[in-house]
Amino acid sequence: MKKIIRGVTSLVSWAVAICGVGLLVATIVIPNMVGATPLTMSTGSMAPAYPTGSVVVVKPVDGADVDVGEVVTFQAISGDPNSVYTHRVISRSVTSAGVELVTKGDANPSADKPILAEQVLGRVIYSLPSPTGFVLAALNGGPVRPLVAPAAIAGLAVYILVQVAFAVRGVRKARRRDALGAAGSAA
Repeated sequence: MKKIIRGVTSLVSWAVAICGVGLLVATIVIPNMVGATPLTMSTGSMAPAYPTGSVVVVKPVDGADVDVGEVVTFQAISGDPNSVYTHRVISRSVTSAGVELVTKGDANPSADKPILAEQVLGRVIYSLPSPTGFVLAALNGGPVRPLVAPAAIAGLAVYILVQVAFAVRGVRKARRRDALGAAGSAA
């Protein structure tokens, strides 16, 4: 039974570590390597492809190079950082003002107002499923942020104590076995 508990503890520890490293690689390392930015989907406008809480990784692109069907992130109002949306391009045309795109959230009933290519911030290159965005938001400034470091330290301390306890126990058992073996061979 104790071997099973030790095996499960080890398996869970490795799974958490691998998931943590994978999350760091997918949301920090790869985006930085390719010049992209991870963004959390805060609404369900792109569900089911990108539900609320999923993360889309957006790479800068010239809006004139975007094709119909691609998912882009854009500023609905040029220069307004509070008007950033991620929607699918449903039509593309060239006007006297330049390349004009019409976008629409997959779950929205109607299309957005047309935007110019210059308003496109980037194209979605990959995504991570929900609730990844909620986890990142919590770690980046949500109400649980003050608890993250103490919880991580406490978890690490418990893990270390358990590992030390198993090691000490193993050493004691080995010594007892050696002592019994030495006593048995002397008799």
